[in-house]
Order: sequence, then C-alpha cells, then structure tokens
Amino acid sequence: MATLTDTREVILSGPESYYEWLQAIKSTISKTSWKYVDPEEEDDCPEPGPYPTLPRAPTPPPAPTGTQTRAASQASNTTAVATPVGPTALDIQLHTAQCNEWRAKRDLFKEFTHEETKLRERIQRTIDPTKRTRLVPAKSTREWLKSLRDSYQPDLAYYQQSIIARYTKFVNVYYSHWPSNGPEKWLSEWEQLLDLNEEYNKEHQFNWRLEFHGVWKRVADARSEVEKVRDDISKKSLTYHKAASMLRMAWSQTSAQDHQKPASKSHAIRSAFPALPRFDNKPPESNSPSSISSQPPAAAATDQPTSEPSKRSSRKRAGTSSRQRGPSKRRGPTPCIYCDGIHKSEECYLALGIKKDKVAEENHKVFTLRTRDLAIQKKVEALRAYKRLFSEGEEVGGQ
Repeated sequence: MATLTDTREVILSGPESYYEWLQAIKSTISKTSWKYVDPEEEDDCPEPGPYPTLPRAPTPPPAPTGTQTRAASQASNTTAVATPVGPTALDIQLHTAQCNEWRAKRDLFKEFTHEETKLRERIQRTIDPTKRTRLVPAKSTREWLKSLRDSYQPDLAYYQQSIIARYTKFVNVYYSHWPSNGPEKWLSEWEQLLDLNEEYNKEHQFNWRLEFHGVWKRVADARSEVEKVRDDISKKSLTYHKAASMLRMAWSQTSAQDHQKPASKSHAIRSAFPALPRFDNKPPESNSPSSISSQPPAAAATDQPTSEPSKRSSRKRAGTSSRQRGPSKRRGPTPCIYCDGIHKSEECYLALGIKKDKVAEENHKVFTLRTRDLAIQKKVEALRAYKRLFSEGEEVGGQ
C-alpha cells in the first residue's frame, strides 16, 4: 500500500506502490514532454540549434582578360548583368519556413526543460530516503526512471489482482451515518483504485454504481444522491468522478445546515441579560465618582457594623446554581434495553442471537418479556440484520 504524506503525494517505498507512484509522476508533466522521459521510449527532445540565416548573394564573375575577344567580353558582361545580386523569392520563403520550425523547436525545448526540472524535483521528493542514492545528478531523467523501473516494477498480473482484492475489501464497509470528517477519505481512495483499474486493468470492470449505492444508501442525508447513481445504471452516462462530486456536495450541504442551527436557550438568555443585573431587588453596586460623592462624609468616617456583609463576598445570581459543588456523583452504566444487562444494547448476546453460557437466567426472562412488545421485536430484527452484514468478521458481544 502506498503511503501518503501531508501533501497527499505517493511515496515510492517498494514494488507495491510503483504503479501508483508512476501514475502520480506522469500527471506532473504534459504528454508531449513525457514521451521524452518515458523509460519505455527512446526519443529525445530535439534542440533548436542555431538560428537559420538567408543564403549569401552569388559572387559576380571575374573581369575579362586581354586575351579574350571583344565579343566574348561583351557576352560575359551581359551575363554578369543578368545574374541577381540578392536572395530570390524562393530563398525567402524557405528561410521563413526554417525560422518558424526553429521557433517551434525552441518553444518545445524550453517547455520540456522547465517541466523536466519540476519532474526531477518531485522524483527526489517522492522517493524513499534510502533509495535516493540511485538518483545520480549526472544522469538524465529517463535513466533515473529506468533504474527505478528495473528495481521496483512488480508483475502486472499480480498487481491487477491486488487492485481487485483491495477494491473488494474497500466496498464491503457500509455507513449508516457520515464519518466524523465526512466522506473525503473514502472517496479519495475509492477514486484512486478506480483510476488504477482504468490504467492497468481495463479488462476487469467494477460494478461501481451498485457498490457505491450499497455503501452509502443508509446515510439519510446522502440517500437522494445514491439513488440517482443507482437509477443511472441503465443510462451509463454518469462517471464515478461525478458520483464522488455528488456525495461531496451532499456532505457540504449537511455541514452548512449544521452551522445554521440557532443558538441554545441558555446562550440566548445570557446574551439578553443586562450588563449590571439587580440582585434580590437591591440597587446595583457602582464605584463611579458620582455615587461616592453623594454619600455624606460623616457616614463614610464612622465604623461599619460587623453584621453587615463584606463587599468582597461573592453574590449568587437569583435563579442560578451555586459554584460550590458537592462531591460528584457518577452515573452507572446504562442497562441494556433488551435484557437489563450491564453492557451496550447493540452488543447484547440475546438480541444478536448469539448463544453464550455466561448469560444469566434473569436476563433471559427479561428478554422474553421485553420482546413481547412489537417495537422491541422490530429493533431486535434490525440489529440481527445488521449483524449479518458483518458475519464474515468476528462477532462482538458482551454481557
């Protein structure tokens, strides 16, 4: 299984993660540039070379000598005048085509150099530290990938079977409520396995619409989305990426509704309570200069009686509980609703239909009486049906 870092990058740690790592590496670079570093290919990116130039003007013929006749001299002069001294239209047309080709090679080579630099950095970052000695700086990127392929590429048939086994185990988990952090972790791995199957095992197609419906149909907030996925089986127009997007949208709507819940009653009362409340119909205490100046100086100088309570003593707001708490009283465990046993109701041996010798006789009697109620009977049937979904695992129950 490939390990994931905080940046959700696949780390090449062994043969089991080679294909996933290779797929992640290929997504970093364009298809045009990938063929120049693909370990299965041999083509190299062409370099642009020097900029093309126009051909030089033709050299004029030499001057006639004294031995030449007058007629020959006139003929040579006529020929020299007829010879062009600049590039022809055909030369200019060929030069323009060569310049356009040179610019295309230059842009391609520039793009490939930029993407290859990022690719080499990512390869160094996503390789296990114990294997970075294979990445010799003097070697090309293709030589790096060939060395890693020769060392860690697994057998393709074995890898295809491992994808099927991982996917089958993955979709055998059923959710009745949203996970604590939403479905993102499940969806990421689910899409990853389907992508790997599309890339390396196209002959085997998963029935992902029915499996998607089976995993999420019990979640009330996602029921409408998974019903749409199931109904789209005959049309075959919905992709698994769109199905994942629908489930993400259902989760975001649920989260938004949770944030829109009104404040609790106690919070609303505290917000509406006045800043300076009156306690026991007494005027609020104030340390403002106006209240101090209104007191007579004689009264301030006299000793206060000992029966008057101290100003520093804390006062309790009327209708509220005291801060001084007594010894805490822990509640005992809630008894089972089926047999009054000291265990969780969903782990009741009697409700699950598991035979255990250590179940008390009193619990049998209570269970027999409770199951006469039609509502309790329906709960027991639902619990046993839920247990049958996980019959392949170890049965868990306790008394």
